[in-house]
Amino acid sequence: MGYGASDWIDSGEAALLVRLREQHPDVKVILDVGANVGGWSRDASRAWPDARIYAFEPSVDTFRLLEETVRDLPVTTVRAALSDESGEALLHAVSGEPGLSSLHRRDLAAHNLAMTATESVTLMRLDDYAADQGIHHIDLLKIDAEGHELAVLRGAVGLIEKGAIDMIQFEFGGTCIDSRVFLRDFVRFLEPEYDIFRLLVDGLEPLVYSEYEELFSTCNFFARRRV
Repeated sequence: MGYGASDWIDSGEAALLVRLREQHPDVKVILDVGANVGGWSRDASRAWPDARIYAFEPSVDTFRLLEETVRDLPVTTVRAALSDESGEALLHAVSGEPGLSSLHRRDLAAHNLAMTATESVTLMRLDDYAADQGIHHIDLLKIDAEGHELAVLRGAVGLIEKGAIDMIQFEFGGTCIDSRVFLRDFVRFLEPEYDIFRLLVDGLEPLVYSEYEELFSTCNFFARRRV
């Protein structure tokens, strides 16, 4: 059912890009929130060569790798974390594991890891960034913010209420234990504007929510705006 996948290949994210390219060939604006080193942005650019992609990554060292990955692609890189407020915050990290960096200081003792490093990063709301950049419509919003996904969506409530975001992919898993967020919170926030699906390696499974869905093993979900 898509649980426990560690990268965008095993999780079905790469396959989803292929299917979306076939179904929506005219995608023009894509946001990659929590871009890490840029693998997903690179693949999205290959799927839609004419699309403008905005890739957000707050960590200074990871941001340098992101810039290198997308150097020759139509990708605007932004060194910031999207949230439900603007300002500054501490980004917590595990040394040598950039993919685990989070605005939430996670308890990773069960994995014999500890978040001992921090850096100050900029926070911004997607509503504000879109207004500043003249972005009026987003075809695809991908969020992998290590437990901060719901806050990213709350910072885009204006765009969502205007029907300006067509498709949203977001991660849910163990990171949400530390941010104290339930899958129910996403469902209540996105419905009734969106149909929500669990992302499988080979397709999409409609989400019929019940408390049995609250399994904190990494999984991706896909929300499509109802028309």
